[in-house]
Amino acid sequence: MVPIHAWIFFIQLVLVSGAHLENSNGTGNATHSDMVKKLFETYDGTIRPANPNGSSSTIVSIGLTIENLRDFDDEKMTFSVQLTIEMRWNDSRLRIGDGDECEYVNLPLSLAKKLWRPDMNFVNECGHLKHSGSRDDEHYRIYGDGVVLYRTRVTVTYFCPISLEMYPFDKNTCTMMFANAENLDDDVQFAWSPVDPLVLIDDLDQAGFWVNGFVARYCPEDSMRGNYNCLQISVSITRKLGRIMMSVYLPMAGSLASIWASTMFTPTTSSWLSIRSLILLGAAVQSKWCASIPAGTVNLNAVNDITPFDVWTLGCHGFVGIALLELILVLAMRECKYFMGQDGNQNVDPIWVEVAMKIFYPMGVAAFMGAYFIAYYALRG
Repeated sequence: MVPIHAWIFFIQLVLVSGAHLENSNGTGNATHSDMVKKLFETYDGTIRPANPNGSSSTIVSIGLTIENLRDFDDEKMTFSVQLTIEMRWNDSRLRIGDGDECEYVNLPLSLAKKLWRPDMNFVNECGHLKHSGSRDDEHYRIYGDGVVLYRTRVTVTYFCPISLEMYPFDKNTCTMMFANAENLDDDVQFAWSPVDPLVLIDDLDQAGFWVNGFVARYCPEDSMRGNYNCLQISVSITRKLGRIMMSVYLPMAGSLASIWASTMFTPTTSSWLSIRSLILLGAAVQSKWCASIPAGTVNLNAVNDITPFDVWTLGCHGFVGIALLELILVLAMRECKYFMGQDGNQNVDPIWVEVAMKIFYPMGVAAFMGAYFIAYYALRG
């Protein structure tokens, strides 16, 4: 049987080890917390921290996590992005303990309000919303060597000038710009974090667009007025074709196929004229209706050039017009006296027009559609 004093010694050893681990990671270090409170008694958050490397400017390291992309709007030319922003900078006035970078203290919001913090502006935004639950979604942490970590989550709506010259085969690049416009470049410099500057959550594709990729860079010099530091993320997007194929392209192609099928009716039957006329009228109405579908989401009237969608609708309308002219010509050849001889017989047999329609009409439609998709898919890359 184990003596009771051995059990007491074992329990004491476990408690001492747990306390040592708690103090080593900084999360429960009461001594460091007290030191930070004393530091803030004399801390002035209106004074920008000096750079420990001797530089005159404060370097702020930026890391971003893109959690969600949504609400791409072709008409308003905007999109929304949900971001987690991490900013790190060194404030030597807040060194704690022995300056061990592995030790840290999480700041309560009451102390964080006294902290100097760079102000990030979303340059080309239309609006933004900071997340909040039971309290503001902001987290502050001070490491032993004076490095300050600030983390927050926001949803930003950016303006994206979507080019519709190649609609619906268009590819666009949207930009997100971040700057500290309150301080000049000589005072505060934003820099991408050397480790994981941009983290992406999987499956960022939107309902109407494929997200091809992201590029983190610095803004061009002419993008900001004044000597301000600016970071930029470029987002490459490509429009998905599934919805417009099902709602526009396939119905219009089906209309042309039904017109060609109507030429197979025997012209000697009494219902030949009415059947072909109804099919032709239905194809014309459907073609016109399909051409107006994108108007609900995309303002193609603002595009000065002819888009691929315009080429498609003009081509389909042209083939409907050809079928209408063929029907009028056949009726004229059967009824008009101009095509009749003196004996009442026809000088020109309309059967040749109908045969030509049956052969060359589908060939023309197939050639047009094949050239259309090959050309624009090649241009899309």
